[in-house]
Amino acid sequence: MNASVSRASPTSIAFVFTWVLMCMATAEVKSSAPLQDAEPVREVARTLLDVTYPPAFECSDLILRGIRTVETHPSSPANGDLVLRLLTLADRADTSPTVWPRIRALLDVDGLHGTAVHNLRTALSVRASLQNDDATARELSPRLEYALNALAIGPFGDRFDDGFGRPEAPEFSLPAVGAKLEGRFGTTVSWRPVEARPLGTRLELEPRGLGTKGRGTHFGLVQVESNETRPAFVQLTCSSSHEAWWNGTKIASLHRVADRGPTRQYHGIVLRKGWNHLLFKCTSPNASSFSARFVDDRDRAYATPALHFETKSEIHEIAPQPDVDLAAPTRFEDGVVWFENEQKNASGPFVLAAMADLRSRDGFGDEGLAMAKQAFAKEPDNLALRAALIASWRLARHVPTDISSSETRRLLQDLPAEARDSHAYLFFRHLDQLVADDKKEDAMRLCNARLDESPDELILLDKKYRLAKSLDWDGEARRYLEKLAQTASQPTGYLRLLADDVDGDGAPRRAFEIAKKALEQRPGDPAILRAAASLAQKTGQKDISLEYLKRRYDSEPDALAMRRALADLAFDDKRYDEAMKILVELRTETPEDPDLLERIANVAYRMGDDTAAISNAEACLALRPERHDLRQWITIVNGATRFPELEPWKLDVATAMSAFEMTDADRAAPTTLVLDQMVIRVYADGSQMEETHVLRHVNDATGVSVSESADAAAGADELLALRTITPDGLSWSPHRVAGSFTMPRLAPGVFLEEHYRNTKPSPDLQPIDFVHFFFRGTDKPYRFSRLVVVMPKSQNFGDFVFRNFPKEGVQIQDVGDLRAWIFLRENQTPIETEKSMPEVSEIAPSVTFGRNERIAPAIRLWKSQFEALTVPFREIEETATTLCKGKTSAVDKARTIHEFVHRLTPDSSQRSGSPQPVSVLLKREGPRFWLELALLTSAGISWKPAVIRPYAPGFDPDPAPLLLTDSRWPARGALVTPEGASPYWLILGAPRWTPFGALPTQFGGSPTDGCPYLLLEGDVGTPGILDGPGIDDLEEFRVRARVELREGNASWVADITMPSSTGLRLKERVRTMPEDSRNVFAQQLTGYFFRGPLTLGRVEWIALDDPDARFELRLHLLGRGALRKNGDIISLAPLIPPTGYTRLFGGRETRVHPFVIPVLQTDDWEVRIDPGQLRFVDVPDGSYRHAGTLDWSLAYELDGNELVVRRKSILRPGRIAPEDYASFLRTCREMDDAETRVLRLR
Repeated sequence: MNASVSRASPTSIAFVFTWVLMCMATAEVKSSAPLQDAEPVREVARTLLDVTYPPAFECSDLILRGIRTVETHPSSPANGDLVLRLLTLADRADTSPTVWPRIRALLDVDGLHGTAVHNLRTALSVRASLQNDDATARELSPRLEYALNALAIGPFGDRFDDGFGRPEAPEFSLPAVGAKLEGRFGTTVSWRPVEARPLGTRLELEPRGLGTKGRGTHFGLVQVESNETRPAFVQLTCSSSHEAWWNGTKIASLHRVADRGPTRQYHGIVLRKGWNHLLFKCTSPNASSFSARFVDDRDRAYATPALHFETKSEIHEIAPQPDVDLAAPTRFEDGVVWFENEQKNASGPFVLAAMADLRSRDGFGDEGLAMAKQAFAKEPDNLALRAALIASWRLARHVPTDISSSETRRLLQDLPAEARDSHAYLFFRHLDQLVADDKKEDAMRLCNARLDESPDELILLDKKYRLAKSLDWDGEARRYLEKLAQTASQPTGYLRLLADDVDGDGAPRRAFEIAKKALEQRPGDPAILRAAASLAQKTGQKDISLEYLKRRYDSEPDALAMRRALADLAFDDKRYDEAMKILVELRTETPEDPDLLERIANVAYRMGDDTAAISNAEACLALRPERHDLRQWITIVNGATRFPELEPWKLDVATAMSAFEMTDADRAAPTTLVLDQMVIRVYADGSQMEETHVLRHVNDATGVSVSESADAAAGADELLALRTITPDGLSWSPHRVAGSFTMPRLAPGVFLEEHYRNTKPSPDLQPIDFVHFFFRGTDKPYRFSRLVVVMPKSQNFGDFVFRNFPKEGVQIQDVGDLRAWIFLRENQTPIETEKSMPEVSEIAPSVTFGRNERIAPAIRLWKSQFEALTVPFREIEETATTLCKGKTSAVDKARTIHEFVHRLTPDSSQRSGSPQPVSVLLKREGPRFWLELALLTSAGISWKPAVIRPYAPGFDPDPAPLLLTDSRWPARGALVTPEGASPYWLILGAPRWTPFGALPTQFGGSPTDGCPYLLLEGDVGTPGILDGPGIDDLEEFRVRARVELREGNASWVADITMPSSTGLRLKERVRTMPEDSRNVFAQQLTGYFFRGPLTLGRVEWIALDDPDARFELRLHLLGRGALRKNGDIISLAPLIPPTGYTRLFGGRETRVHPFVIPVLQTDDWEVRIDPGQLRFVDVPDGSYRHAGTLDWSLAYELDGNELVVRRKSILRPGRIAPEDYASFLRTCREMDDAETRVLRLR
C-alpha cells in the first residue's frame, strides 16, 4: 500500500486527564525507532479519535491534550493526521487564539515526524498570510520543498475526455525541446515551461487562455539533480486520474473511475547521482495539475543542496544506473501502516477505530467501515467507538444513502437521550439526522433546550443559526448571526456572512463596514478582500476597492486574474485607455485567448477605434468560429452584408408566387411546398449557421388547419421573415401565442413564408451535428427543394451520405477558399403511403453529412463503465468468500454466485434500483449483472467485458446504417472464463432464473444466436458472433390440449408452455402476484389464446416456485354448444384459433413499396380431440405453405378414435417485394381457408 495524505476534519473527542498524565510519564522516544510500548499507540489512537469526534462542547482542554500527545510521542506517523485535526479545532470560532503559540511551538519538538512538520508549516504559513504577515508566511511555508518548475506538453487525446489507458507519444520517447507533436484538437504542441504560482506548490499543466481547447491529457516533466545516489520517496499530489514514470519506469497508475486512494501518495524511487526524470501524465480534462516532493522514509524533504530542480527549458539526459545494488523502498509508513505494525503489541478497539478513520478518509470507506464495526463490537457501550462507527457510515460513500442514514439513526436511537445529548459529536449528529428526516423543528427545540443550560456555547448558536436559515426564518437567523459575530473569539467567518446578508438586504454601506471589521481580524484573507473590494465598488469608493484588490494579490502582483480585475475596474470607470493597456499586455502572454480578444475588441469599440475592434474580433473568430453573435456584431460595425458568400442562393419569393399554378397533385394535398431551401454555412471548427427559407401554398381547408402555427420559426435563433401572403399581394404578420406564432388570414389560396436562421456550436472532437435533409414527403408535393452546404475546402469533418439521391442532382462550386455543395430536386410528388411500408426516411431522397466514428474512444469509455460498476468493495468480497466457502472448482463458485444473485433480487422491471453492486446487494433491488461480475472478480474468476448488437441477421432494423456510431452497440455482456471449464456468457437484462451458463433466448424480438459482439480488448476490440438459442427456441408459446366432446360440449384441459426468456419474465411476474391478481391474469391469458364462448374453470400454475422450470400453466375450460347437428352430420368448428394472416396482412394486391414484417411471430399447437361415442366422418389432408418469410403447417392424424390436430407457424421479420405480394396474399387466404375448415362427426 502507498501511504496517503490524511484529511482534516472539523470534529474531535473528549480528554481524560488521568490518561494524559500517565502518557506524559512515558519515556521519550527517538524518531528513528518505532514505539515499543503498547500504551503510546493506544494513547495516540484515543487522542486522534477524541480530537476527531469531540465529546465536549468546549474544546480548549481537548486541544491542549492533543498538543501534549504530539509532544510526548513526536515520532508517530499518525501525528500528521492528529495535527490536521488539532488545526481544524483551533480554527473554530469559539477557540481562544492563545492556543496558537502552543501549536507553533510544536515545530520545535525534537524528532517530530516529517508529515506533522509539513502540515504544521503549511497551516501556520497560510494563517500568517491571512494575518498579512508575509515574512512569517514565507519563513514557515514548505513551498521550497516542492518541484516548482517543469516542462509541460499537451493537450493530447481523442473525443473521449478521459485519456487514461490511451498511450501518447511522450510515454515512449521524450520529444526534444522545440519539437512539434500533433495535439488533441489537430493543433501542434511542444514543450513549454510552467511554474507554480508564488504561494502555491501545484504545477498546472493546462495552457492558459485556451478554455475547452486546452483540455485533455497533459504531460509534465520534472528534472531533479541529486548530489548522491539514495533511496527516497516521491510524494505526488493529484486529484485526477494519472500515471507517472521515474527515470523511464512506471511508478504510478491511478484511474479515479475505479481506483480508490487519497490525493497525496508516496512512491518509492532511487535518486541517482546526477539528473533524474519524473514524467507525470494527467488524463482528466477537468484536473490537470500536480505537485511533487522528494522525501525520506520519515517524510522529511530533500532540498537544496541535496537536490536541484531544473528551471530552464532544456532536457538533460538521465544519469546512468548506479553501480551499487540499491533497491527502491516499497512501502511508506504513514499513520495507517504505523497502526498496523504496532497493533501486534497494542491490539484494541481504539487502535482499530483510529485505523478505520484514517482508512475511510483515504477513500477506502468499505475497509474503514468494516474496521469500525469490529472495534464497536468489542465495546458497544463506548461512546467514542459509537461516534467513530457513525462517522464511518457517513464516510462510506459506496453505501446507499438511505441505508447509511438508517444505520446512523439506529446507532443514535439505541442510546439513552441523556448519554447522547451529553456527547458533543453524537449530539450534533442527532441534530443532523433530525434535519435529514425533515424534523427541523424538533432539531430547533433540542438546540434551544441545550442553550437554556449553556447559553454561551458558540457552537450551539452556530447550529441554531444554520437551522434557522434552512427553515427560512431569516429574522431569527440574522439575530443569531449578529450574536455570533459579537461574541466569538475568532468572528471573521461570521462577519463575512453578516456582510453578505446585509448587502443582500440592500445596505452595501453597512455591509462594507462589517467587511472592514472582518479584515481587521484577517487583513490578508483573499475571500474577505474580494468581498470588501466588491462592496467598496458598489458604494462608489473606487480607490479603496483598488487598494483591496492589490492587497489581495500582494504575493502575485502579475497574476492574470488581478490584471483582468484591474481592467474590469478601469472599464467600469470608463478609463478605456488604462483598460486597453492592461489587456494588450495580457495578450502578449496569452495570444490565443479568445475571451481576451473579444474583451479587447469591446474596449476598442468603446474608444471609437473600429479598426482595432474589428481586427481583434476577427482574431477571436479565427480561433473560435462558433461565436456567431460576434460575427454578426462585426457586420453591424462594418455596415456590411451578412453572409455575402451565400448571396448566390437567395430565393425570389415574388417570382415563385406569380409562377405557381395548381396541379392535380396540389389539389390532392392540403399544402404544397413551393420553395424549400436550407443553406448551411460550416466554419473551420465545425460550427454552423443554418438558414431556412420556406414558401408553402395552402390548398384546402385541411391545409388551413395544419398551417395555423409556426413552431419552427418561433424557436429560431434569428427570425428574418414570417408572414401570410393573401392572393391580393398583401402581407400579414403573425401573433405570438404561448411560445409559438399563430398565422393570420389563413384560407385556401394563401401563401406562407418562413425565413429564419439557427446556429450550432462547434462539436469539438465529436461528430458534426448535421441536418438530415429530405427532398420528398408523404403529405405534400415539393416543387423546389434545395440544400446548399458551404464549407472550407480543407474540411475534414466527414463526407456527404446520400440515400435515393441521384448523382446528377449534385453540383459543386468553388467560392474562393470555400466550396459549395448544391443538392436540388424539383417537382417531387408525394410518396404514396401503404400499410406496412418501409419508413419514409428509407424511401425519400435525402442527404446528410458526417463520418464513421472511431471505435477506440468508445471502447475506453465502455471499459471505464465496466470498471466503475464492478469495484469489489469489502461487502462484495465478504459475500463472495461466504458463498464460495468449501468450493474448490471455479465452475462451482460461479454457479453458486449465479444462483445467489438470482435468489437475491427480482428483475429490474419488477423492482428497479441503482446499478452499483453494493446497493444491489444491500437493498435487494436493481440489475443483477454488475453484482454478479463484482462477485466473480472477488472470487478470482476472470471475465471479459463486451458490447453487443442485439439483432441476429435478418432481424436488424438498420443493417446498413448511413454512419457507424457507438449507439450500434446498446447491449452489455461479459464472457466469463472460469479456470478449467468452458467460457459462458452473462447478459445485462437477462431474466431472472436464466439457467447458469445459458444465454437468454432473445434480445427483444431477435434470437440471441447470430448477434454480433465486441470484446473490449485492445484499441478496436475483438469481434465475434453469439452462439445461442435460435429461432426454434423463440416460440412465443406451445399449447398441448386435450378436448373431450360430451353432450354437445367441449371440455378442455390445455397446457400452455412459454419456453423462451419472455416466459421466464412472465413467470417471475406471476410468481410475485397476489392470488386474486393471478386469477385475473389467467382470464386475460385465456382470452389471448382461445376464441369462442369458453368458460374458465380451474387454473393450475405448474412448478411456479421452481427456478429451474419453464413457465407453464394448465387451464380447465368448458365450451358449451361446441357441436352443431345438421341431420346425421355433427359439425365441430376449428378448435385452434386461426392465425388470421389475411386480415393481418391484407390490402390491395398491387403495391408500390415492399411489405415489411417487423417482428418474429411463432406458435405451436397440438390438440387431441376425444369424440366420445362419436366418430370423425372424414379427416382433412394436412398442408404446408411457404411464402416469403412465412412457414406454416397444419396436420391431422387419427390415433384410434381420437383426432390429433397440429399447427405450427413461424413468421420471420423481413420484406415481401411488391411483385411477390399478391402471391403472398393468396397463400395467406389458403391458410385461412384451411384453418377455418369444419370437422364433421357422426
